[in-house]
Amino acid sequence: MLEADRFVIATGSSVSENALQGLSGVGYVDSDAVLDFERIPRSVVVLGGGIPPASLGQFLARMGAAARRS
Repeated sequence: MLEADRFVIATGSSVSENALQGLSGVGYVDSDAVLDFERIPRSVVVLGGGIPPASLGQFLARMGAAARRS
């Protein structure tokens, strides 16, 4: 039995397969691979909704990638 005032449960995550038909034919980079880039791209399109894609877009914009909001 473990005892503590607080516990943090960090289950981790994994990148899901792309759900957009035809995307694999034009090539794409998932969020894990983006963080392995040696240089930030001049512009990017971040697909998805919620906090993770917003955070990734914010990171890339602050690192110098062109940001366009729509």
